[in-house]
Amino acid sequence: MAAPAGRTLRRYHLVKLFAACESAMVALSATRDPKQLSNGFQSAVDGFRKSWTSKLTSELFFTGPSMCPTINSGALSEPGSVSRLIIRNIPVPTSRSVQVGDVIAFSSPLALPSPSSDASTVLVRRVAAMEGDELVAVQGGGSGDMGDEEEEVLEVPKGHCWVLADNEQLKPTEVLDSRSMGYIPLCNVIGRVIYAGSSSSDHGPVVNNPASMEEDQAVIKAEVDVDSLYDA
Repeated sequence: MAAPAGRTLRRYHLVKLFAACESAMVALSATRDPKQLSNGFQSAVDGFRKSWTSKLTSELFFTGPSMCPTINSGALSEPGSVSRLIIRNIPVPTSRSVQVGDVIAFSSPLALPSPSSDASTVLVRRVAAMEGDELVAVQGGGSGDMGDEEEEVLEVPKGHCWVLADNEQLKPTEVLDSRSMGYIPLCNVIGRVIYAGSSSSDHGPVVNNPASMEEDQAVIKAEVDVDSLYDA
């Protein structure tokens, strides 16, 4: 993978700087006792240093047809198909870092708390609405008759989002998303899926919110080694 050009590298460093500052502010804001302020500043410095020296991305293997054709399109013909995802880590998920149209990885709210990390409890879905957005929920009697359906207007509560699977061929009962899980707390968000592929001939950036994609371009160029990730 070629080194990113000067402008791209500067953009990448700015993204890293913002993430590091955000981590430092979170660490500092956790200090509520004025007597412990010096410890809070040290925590902020440690948080900044850890974030600055860490990669902005991580990897996740994804199976199933829930996000077809966007991700793992091979699952439409091969149930065992696996796609390798690059996640842009979001340590402090907010309405600025998570936007409508983003494909996100998040911890399932249905999973039981566990001291160990289990990738099987991580889901990938697209954000359809953010806090404050209104949704129209359709509730039917189960007969399939449109006359039995009722519409209900809902508002996404603060600190939450509404996610849906991309595969429109799947019925709500066949896939886990907000239609069955409800609102997803932003604190459950792990990161945004920025790149996906299954082989050297099948890979590329994931279509997200345009503003997110513009910001992520530098991250992809700086950290995603396509030749090694998707080598046939």
